[in-house]
Amino acid sequence: HSTGGTFAYWSGNQTNLAGLQTTSGKEAHSVSVDPQFYGVTDLHITSPILNDSATPLSYVTEDIDGQPRSTTTPDIGADEFTPAAWDVIATAIVQPTDPFGPQNTNINVEFSFKNIGLNAITAMTVGFIYNGTLHTHNWSGNLPPGASANHLFTGAGSSFSALLGTKDLKVYTALLNDANTSNDTIFSSFTGVPMIAPDYTDNFDMPPYTWAQEGNVWEHGMPNGSTISSAHSGTNAWVTNLNGAYPSSTEAYLYTPYFDFSNDTGMVMSFYHFTDLLTNDGGIVEYKKASDTLWSALGYIGDPASSTGWYNVNIGGLHVFQGTNSGW
Repeated sequence: HSTGGTFAYWSGNQTNLAGLQTTSGKEAHSVSVDPQFYGVTDLHITSPILNDSATPLSYVTEDIDGQPRSTTTPDIGADEFTPAAWDVIATAIVQPTDPFGPQNTNINVEFSFKNIGLNAITAMTVGFIYNGTLHTHNWSGNLPPGASANHLFTGAGSSFSALLGTKDLKVYTALLNDANTSNDTIFSSFTGVPMIAPDYTDNFDMPPYTWAQEGNVWEHGMPNGSTISSAHSGTNAWVTNLNGAYPSSTEAYLYTPYFDFSNDTGMVMSFYHFTDLLTNDGGIVEYKKASDTLWSALGYIGDPASSTGWYNVNIGGLHVFQGTNSGW
């Protein structure tokens, strides 16, 4: 598996399988394709390109499920399978690019899908549902087996006006005779964020909930972990996994509402936090003004403006909150 620009090295960097085949004279029967696993922990495959594409081996008679291997045209991989004649999968929400945006602004919707069936798809219904309101469009084109496409909703019903707080957003495909409708829908949410003039406080117990997360690690609700088992006040908090440890090798972001400081000076930000972080992991507060492109770190170790309990560890020049404290 390669995520960079170099697929393989043979007499120089090769950017794809075709380049490797040309320069090496080998790999004539190989394919480079997403196997379309059922999930991150379920390695059964659905890609029709892998079906009937392997070389039979007399000593490999069963797949990982104990099912018989074809003796003439087995499937590439450890799973012997038969693709459905008609099957399309919704793969990603392309727009909105962020899971939040200013309240009352129009938000465009675009998503991607892939044909994992044996037949080319030329027409189907696509749609999205925001806060219970359905928007449907007719898609037409030519989507061969194994191919992907995007659909940007245009015209009437092509966008939604961001309501205050976090609302359900889902996109879906509806293909006639689809053999597996369980992979047709992507469930997500979108937070309409207000502009707030300080002073401002929030203990996360009362709607509308106007904070937004990105990365599917931060969770809003009642903490129930072995270390973080309650909120500072009230019942709810934002926690990286309400029921236990946060996942490894991940980045997660939690966004506040927008603040209008145009009529204020000398504002102070303070909050309660409970950290239980592994070595080399850390948390940081960043800010971005309306005119900025990039986010900037707020404060640093020894910053005279950060008088109490600000960052405690320097990791390669990045000042962060780290370690485990005794509570909120």
